[in-house]
Amino acid sequence: LRDAAAADGAWTAFGHPIAQVLHFDRARCVLALAADPFSDGPGAVRQAMDWSSARAAVRGGAADARPPALFAAEATPGLFGARADHRVALSPARIEGLLWRVAAHWMPELTPADVGLADPAVADFEARLVAALRGAGSSSLVIGGAGLSAEAHALILALNQRLGAIGRTLTLIDPPDAAPGAAS
Repeated sequence: LRDAAAADGAWTAFGHPIAQVLHFDRARCVLALAADPFSDGPGAVRQAMDWSSARAAVRGGAADARPPALFAAEATPGLFGARADHRVALSPARIEGLLWRVAAHWMPELTPADVGLADPAVADFEARLVAALRGAGSSSLVIGGAGLSAEAHALILALNQRLGAIGRTLTLIDPPDAAPGAAS
């Protein structure tokens, strides 16, 4: 099940195909944009277990335990959104507008056109999200889902890079299906 927009966004960002490995065990703030990393993709079970283990460590009283803050901007309800500390329901186009506004905090050179202003509920979500991403820094993780454009996926990768997430909460690898002999 290939997400063509995500593949095109990776190509735009890096000039070659990539696969993303998400590290919830290293994250302090996770933003899912039209994505459900607890249900979708080959790493869904591991990602949900990493999050669950972090929450259990806090409940167990571990001194250094900090569960990640989960933010979900959803076009459709999912498991990640149900577990999120903050969630908002938006159309894919409005999710992309949110992404452009958030990314502009780290990339002031962006001049997003026609993203519109957020209504009060979305503005509150956005303010909390920006503060949480700033607080988490390189321990942030931004994830895009199948309903987003290739341009949005490229922007998500650029935002992860600006946050310092690549190599910490996000590992980029060659796609497993690109390995020699994988197609046979």
